[in-house]
Amino acid sequence: MMSRVIIVRRLESFIAKGAGELGVFDGFRISFSCRPKIFSNEIYRDPTKTVSLDEVKQSYGGIIKDADLANFRSAYVNPEAGWADAGTAVKRMLEESIAVGIEYKVGDAVGIVLRGQSGVKGVKLATGEVVEADKIVLTTGAWTSFLMHSIEEELGLRHEERIERQLTAAAVCVAHYQLTEEEVELYSKMPVIVYGEKGIPFGHRVFMFSDAESFAGEVLPPPQSGILKFTFSGSVTNTITVTSEQRISVPPFQDQSIVPQALKNEILDIIKSLMPYFQNNGREVDRWRLCWDSITPTQNQLICRHPNPSMHNLCLAVGGSFHSYKFLPTIGKYVANVIHGISNGDEKDHAWEWKATGSQDRLKCAHANVIPKRDLKDLIHMESR
Repeated sequence: MMSRVIIVRRLESFIAKGAGELGVFDGFRISFSCRPKIFSNEIYRDPTKTVSLDEVKQSYGGIIKDADLANFRSAYVNPEAGWADAGTAVKRMLEESIAVGIEYKVGDAVGIVLRGQSGVKGVKLATGEVVEADKIVLTTGAWTSFLMHSIEEELGLRHEERIERQLTAAAVCVAHYQLTEEEVELYSKMPVIVYGEKGIPFGHRVFMFSDAESFAGEVLPPPQSGILKFTFSGSVTNTITVTSEQRISVPPFQDQSIVPQALKNEILDIIKSLMPYFQNNGREVDRWRLCWDSITPTQNQLICRHPNPSMHNLCLAVGGSFHSYKFLPTIGKYVANVIHGISNGDEKDHAWEWKATGSQDRLKCAHANVIPKRDLKDLIHMESR
């Protein structure tokens, strides 16, 4: 008999399937035809080359000819890097998932419900309805701790046994500029740019500078909407107390366009250094936003079954850590393996497993500067002084 699986997708929506859990992931296994070379024998060939800073300024019609590169010494270019329109890709994948039989529903998920000692019963909605399933998969990103804390309380889990020890909700600040038609024509030719930290990667081509230990700023070419987005990589938490002893980070229950001025100032400084054009003539940012994700100490995803026997049928596919979108074409099969109890191989199983308290792996991460070190309340308090 086929199992019923619920995929809880963020706080406000879920995907349910009554005809077997494998069907749920048919849509998640959709591949997009991009960068065919990545699967060829050339995969281990290094396509990068060193370029001078003068070359950087002269590239792409000189769109960053006025950038302040005083803190940088060198750069490299990668002609095989790329980017994708995330919103459009997810929309297409959802449409394909529904086409193969996925039942897609929308509701406000507020908690996980136990089935006594025999596992998790289902997902509770704000309406009081409990959507039941044989297996539940959380793909809830920054809302994971919030969704889990009530069941952790019910089971009396110690602090080190809770999901907040595995990941935390964090946000980066994004500034939006609505471009004119003429600006779209100019900036649509640009690469992805990351300015600061240890480099400045460009998307279709990638330049990486070797100096600067500060936070990074990132800007993407405008999609069809004509919106140019600058992102500041210095992430922040929003810590709340859910019991007298337990503290978790969750996105604030308010408009995510409400951004502390301190964060705005930091990203405006980066914009001024990278593309002063957008700071000239008193031009204002058209929209501010905090973009949330769940981040793990290692910046590896958490793709596993929950280790507590009372939640043995609860699977996790969380911990995107601000870099996991690139796995969209391939990651579904690994999540499906976890659902079916199939190993993904020693290396992947170890990287994605629930980390034991005191594990040395918790100390390793690829980009330490992205790990949140500040809380929103601290920034707001700074403004009020």
